[in-house]
Amino acid sequence: MTASIPSIAKTNVRYLILAMIFIVTVFNYVDRATLCIAAPALRKDLGFDAMTMGIAFSAFGWAYTAMQLPGGVVLDRYGSRLVLGLSLILWSTLTFLQGYVDLFSSAFFALFALRFLMGVAEAPAFPANNRLTVMWFPRQERGLATAIFQSAQYFALAVFTPIMVWTLTAFGWQHVFWSTGLAGILIGLLWFKMVHEPRKDKRVNQAEIDYIEAGGGLPSMGDAPTPFSWKRVRAIGGNRMMVGIYLGQFCLASITWFFLTWFPTYLIE
Repeated sequence: MTASIPSIAKTNVRYLILAMIFIVTVFNYVDRATLCIAAPALRKDLGFDAMTMGIAFSAFGWAYTAMQLPGGVVLDRYGSRLVLGLSLILWSTLTFLQGYVDLFSSAFFALFALRFLMGVAEAPAFPANNRLTVMWFPRQERGLATAIFQSAQYFALAVFTPIMVWTLTAFGWQHVFWSTGLAGILIGLLWFKMVHEPRKDKRVNQAEIDYIEAGGGLPSMGDAPTPFSWKRVRAIGGNRMMVGIYLGQFCLASITWFFLTWFPTYLIE
C-alpha cells in the first residue's frame, strides 16, 4: 500500500499585504487633503488671496506629474517595499512640517516648497501599489485587490475629512498637519515591519508562492532590478488602449482634484 502525501494548505499572507497597501493609500490621500481642509483658516491667518492659494495648491500637482516616470524607474531598481516605505515617511514628515509655515519669513514660499517636495515623495505610491499587487496576487484575484486599494482614496476622504474638520475647529489648522503627519510616520515604520516581497517574506509558504505563480502572478519580480528602456516607454505611450485610459484618468482626476483643493473653501465662501 502506498501512503498518500497530504497537501499543505497555502498561507494567505497576500491579504495582509493588501491591508497594508490599503492603509498606506488612505494616508496618501489624507495627507494630500490636509491643505484643502486647512485652507480657509490658513488663508485668513496668513493673508493669502485666491491666486496665491491656487499656486500653493498647484505645487503638489506639478511635482507629482513630473516625477511619475522617474518614480517608476526608482521602483524597478530598488523595489516597492523600500521605495514606498521611505516615500511614506518622507511625505508624512513634509506634511507635519506644513504646520510650521507661519513661522517662516515667507510663509507662501515655505508652503509651496513643502507641497512641491510632497508631490515628489508621493509620486511612486500608486505605481508601487500596482507593482506589489502583480507580485502578490494571481490574475483571478488581481481585479478585486486593485479595487480594494483604489477605494482607499475615497474611503480616506469620507472618513477622515470630518475628523480633520473637527481637529481644525477644536485646535487650529496647524494640528491638522501635525496629527496626520505623525500618524503617517508611525504607519511608515509599521510598513517596514509588516511588508516584504513574496520570496523574502518568512510568513509565506511555498504553496502560496506556487498558487500566485500558477495564476500569472510574478513573485520573483523583485529578485533583480529592471533596466529602464525608452523603447518600452514609447511602446506603452503609443498604445491606443492606453491612450484611452490616459484620457479617462485625466477627466476623473480633473474632477477629483477640485474636491482635494477648493471644495471646502467653496462651501464656506
